[in-house]
Amino acid sequence: LKDGSFHEDIGYGVSEGMRSKALSIEKARKEAVTDGLKRALKSFGNALGNCLNDKDYIRLVAGMPKEQPKYSASDVISEEVGTGLSEIRSRNLRKKEAQKSKVQT
Repeated sequence: LKDGSFHEDIGYGVSEGMRSKALSIEKARKEAVTDGLKRALKSFGNALGNCLNDKDYIRLVAGMPKEQPKYSASDVISEEVGTGLSEIRSRNLRKKEAQKSKVQT
């Protein structure tokens, strides 16, 4: 973490029934890294997502009301830029014509 604290742990990975030995080793290595990372992060507690395994916490969060963000059209789309299909097509055609005239000169 930014404050210099750290935890180490060992992960375990198994792979069976893969086509080749190389694929089995690669999958087992990835699984071991993921397992070790999850184990190390669990030691930090709820700050790094350990609370996601807690059923009571999930029920609490799921029961909270969801706030819908309120956006106005002026916040999302600039009024200077036309939003109609014909306006967009004509703008693109003007750009293409300008590029062609630059190439020809």
